[in-house]
Amino acid sequence: MAKQVQRRSLIGLVAVFMLIVWPSYQIFSLVKDRDLPSNASRMLFEVSSFQMDMLHGAITRAKHAKSVNEWNEIKMMAFASAFAHERLANVFSEDDLNDLPSLKRIVDYVTAVQINGERPLKEEERHAMEAVQQLVANMQTVYAGLVNEEGRVLSSKWSELTTLDEKISALLHR
Repeated sequence: MAKQVQRRSLIGLVAVFMLIVWPSYQIFSLVKDRDLPSNASRMLFEVSSFQMDMLHGAITRAKHAKSVNEWNEIKMMAFASAFAHERLANVFSEDDLNDLPSLKRIVDYVTAVQINGERPLKEEERHAMEAVQQLVANMQTVYAGLVNEEGRVLSSKWSELTTLDEKISALLHR
């Protein structure tokens, strides 16, 4: 049993490194270099879009969760998505792109649910995450088209994203 816990911890640490630390280092390296290639914003967008895909997958898989600890992946992917999106938003002006507060709200919600330790999920918690899953699926689809090939933000997609972001935040507001 102890070996399984150690193995899971090691796998978790490797996953955190691969999903957060390494892409963050790559993003930092891109932003640090002042002679950025013209498509650097597009590449940063692709990293951010990939993180949104990973978040969607985590929430989809969590639909069958029975305990609060099975939502750890959601929290980790929401954090990684928020982090990557913040870096992307820093590349553009505030008129073009801002933060998506719902990503941090998902982290906060899962943390609040998990605060009392291991326990079965309540029905209302499951229903809330199912509703979030549908909105994140829509968000992920819209997000995929947010930045065009030239690296410019499409304002119509940003408008759709902010609407979905507000719906998620309102749904998870306690």
